[in-house]
Amino acid sequence: MQRLELINYLRGLNFSIKQIKQLLNDQKGSDSLLLLFQKQIEENDAQIADLKQK
Repeated sequence: MQRLELINYLRGLNFSIKQIKQLLNDQKGSDSLLLLFQKQIEENDAQIADLKQK
């Protein structure tokens, strides 16, 4: 159940299935999660900047 809840949570944050799969298969755990969150923040910031320009 915890794994399913994590997948659902990450999907809600717009993580791709590929990113989630990578995270779940990675043995480093929290380090990988932190990197994925940082990448997602960067992508979100880029989207926000793009929308502001429009």
